[in-house]
Amino acid sequence: MHLILNLFFAAACVAVRSQLVWHTPAWITCLIFVLWAHMQTTMAFILSSLFSNTRKATMIVYFFVAVTCIMHGVSEKIFKDGLPFAWYIHPSFAFFEILVAAIRHASRIHGLSPLTAADFTPGTLLFKLAIMMLGESVLFILLTL
Repeated sequence: MHLILNLFFAAACVAVRSQLVWHTPAWITCLIFVLWAHMQTTMAFILSSLFSNTRKATMIVYFFVAVTCIMHGVSEKIFKDGLPFAWYIHPSFAFFEILVAAIRHASRIHGLSPLTAADFTPGTLLFKLAIMMLGESVLFILLTL
């Protein structure tokens, strides 16, 4: 299901000539979305253990993602000096920040270069966020055992 959603996302980006798809190397875009799919799957394992009704769990997950999207948009207004690193403990915020960085890099407005492997070298924020998401997904797997 997630692969289908990613394909629709990529097709929509191609249709509107989004610079994210045209300029960012495909392996980086795929890596970001595979990492996010893995994170969502492991979060689903944790949340499924909390609810006995599948419909309730699904609705809470949709609500949860919608609220985090809104909170990420508002967070730039709340934290004027930049987001604290603890903010990224939540996996959605880490993913959104990586996606925002990719969009900003490939933006026609800013004229920046696309994301490269150098943007994910140890010590950079994107590397820390990717490692944090990977570590959290491993933690979620361990918690489900």
